[in-house]
Amino acid sequence: MFSERVALRFRLEQMSQQEERLKQLFIDERNEIYSRLRELDAEENNDSSIREQVEESIATPSYEKEASLPSTPTPPSPTSVKPSSSKSKRGRKPTRTPEKEAAITILKQNPDGMKGVDLQKAVEEVTGSDIANMTTFMKSVENLDPNVKKPIRGMYTYEGPIEVAQDESEEDFPLGQLSDSDSE
Repeated sequence: MFSERVALRFRLEQMSQQEERLKQLFIDERNEIYSRLRELDAEENNDSSIREQVEESIATPSYEKEASLPSTPTPPSPTSVKPSSSKSKRGRKPTRTPEKEAAITILKQNPDGMKGVDLQKAVEEVTGSDIANMTTFMKSVENLDPNVKKPIRGMYTYEGPIEVAQDESEEDFPLGQLSDSDSE
């Protein structure tokens, strides 16, 4: 039993030494690859800078070169160059849709606020279209009209001046069952 324990420990020691040797081999090879890549980058930079200098000297007269040279040359980084034609989605104007307008109107009709599920059912009933993600939908409604608020989880209110037109009556938005104030 004792000799087996010693043999196992000896084998573990051998494995540890082999791991160290392999690790060092990989480190050495990685360093060689990095150094060769640096050499290639330096060659490319020299070639491209020489090409640029020749092209500049041919295209620009010497008196214009002196005036146009910056005091500290800074090469543009590839990550800082962005195409001006592509526009990001952030910060663009919220679009008005019938669903969003219906949600705002329904919230105006219910000054005490509504639960999100009830509001979702009401908007779907009025517009006839499904709302896949109510939270995302209401975020876009909040961006569209800053008077739409979410004071607590799952509850939405309209906190602005309520201007309900005559044509937007109970006939257009049958919400008697959704509002507590209508039943009183």
